[in-house]
Amino acid sequence: MKRSATSLIISTVMLCTVGATSQIQAADTLAKIKSTGKIVIGHRESSDPISYVVAGKPVGYAVDICNQFANDIKKELKMPGLKVEYKAVTSSTRIPELLAGNIDMECGTTTNSKQRQEQ
Repeated sequence: MKRSATSLIISTVMLCTVGATSQIQAADTLAKIKSTGKIVIGHRESSDPISYVVAGKPVGYAVDICNQFANDIKKELKMPGLKVEYKAVTSSTRIPELLAGNIDMECGTTTNSKQRQEQ
């Protein structure tokens, strides 16, 4: 059985944003993205090969996945001109940046733990 594109995107945003523990929060993130006209992706600068910087540009496996999610969000929101911005995060700033709404998703190796789900 196929899930709708909206359901898939909401699930994806929830998985990418470790702090998003409900569909309501994911929907709020999508609403924020739509209203601001941009999606902000948090990335690590030195977690090779997952997320790192080459010539000033974030690259890596997780960055590729987040970019694909951003493309899917552009389609779902019918906003082909949606800007994608990157913000460097560290292991100590990634969760606070996410909870503060400064980033919409994180490209990294953050584990999904019970403690983080409670945040």
